[in-house]
Amino acid sequence: MQRSHIIEVSQKSVDRKIAKITQGKQDRYKYIGEYGYSPTHESMGVECNNLGIIIKDIPPTSSLLDLKNPPLKEFLLSSKTPTRSDLKTYLKTHEIFIAYLKAGSYYQTGFIYTAAALSKFSGKQTLDLIIPQVNLNCLHTEFLKQQGIAKIQIIKIQEGRVTQEEISLSEKGKALRMINPFPLEQIDFHTLLTCTYPLVGCTGDHSFNEAVSFDRIPFYELRSAKTSFINHLIALAEHVGEEPFYLKQYFEKLASIYDRAQGVVIDSMAHYNKLPDEASKAENREKSKKNFDHLEKKQTRIAESALKIAELLRQPKFVEEVQKLNSFLRENFSFNAVLQNIVERDLALANCEDLRKLEGTIREDYLKDRITLNQAVELLEESIQNGTF
Repeated sequence: MQRSHIIEVSQKSVDRKIAKITQGKQDRYKYIGEYGYSPTHESMGVECNNLGIIIKDIPPTSSLLDLKNPPLKEFLLSSKTPTRSDLKTYLKTHEIFIAYLKAGSYYQTGFIYTAAALSKFSGKQTLDLIIPQVNLNCLHTEFLKQQGIAKIQIIKIQEGRVTQEEISLSEKGKALRMINPFPLEQIDFHTLLTCTYPLVGCTGDHSFNEAVSFDRIPFYELRSAKTSFINHLIALAEHVGEEPFYLKQYFEKLASIYDRAQGVVIDSMAHYNKLPDEASKAENREKSKKNFDHLEKKQTRIAESALKIAELLRQPKFVEEVQKLNSFLRENFSFNAVLQNIVERDLALANCEDLRKLEGTIREDYLKDRITLNQAVELLEESIQNGTF
């Protein structure tokens, strides 16, 4: 007997070799599009005809002391064997955020500006962002100065080593530390998600799942294929909220940051960051001048959006609306039960040829309007209960 496989993909492969292989094994593959992929394709998401989103269990970790990455834990808590007292001291003077958002993304700089705006009146001395590589020459440093940032520190933690560089913006103010420990083990990623500021930067479906599952606020990076998904989030935010709909405004403001050039800019930045030396980077920057210029010119608008987002986040009702939306999604759009049903159905049909034939007959009767959908379900349930197939 061949096993059934379920594969979540955004679209069927355009690679002819892969497409040829999978086309010959349709009984072994089930294509499920990623969130908001297509109204005509079986996909995940939060639309009424989507299959839902994956809900994850809240991790057992409860504080930054649970981090399994020794260099990261030592850097944050200033001790190789930190205690609860060390953690208390750190949290008294530091505000910490996490965002898995790549260089070149409008949402990476947007998240940085939003965190800075939120931290402006916190009274804490240091703003820590756990974030992938950031290109400083794309940042709106004047905006950061206005939010009270006096210096920017870039920290990279890789293979047990910590490297740092620093840029001074003014004499007085707080430090913004952008810490890149990626890639992270999932357990540490989950610890950081649950033990940092509720606002989390989400690049794709999985980090959005985790934000909803752990009752966080998703700072969701919009892509061209995700416009339908964000539009449905906006509609659901209106459904769970009330005037003046702070959460709806939040998602609308996030969506306004996006433009179609973003994908090209991210690809250009990724290529640029992989170059081995400054000479190569200078040459590449000249060739990709249009993309770099677009990203830099975009920063003022992104910073303006960040200020509005920070203002919305400060509203007491905003947190209440986020919790309502997350609870609504977990209760009404969980893909977990759907996935279990798909697996159970495939296993049952693979082990019982008569049941497969019965389902085929009932499906044909329904498609040819001989019976209604309710009648089809009742007939299948009755036949399974009575064993008459």
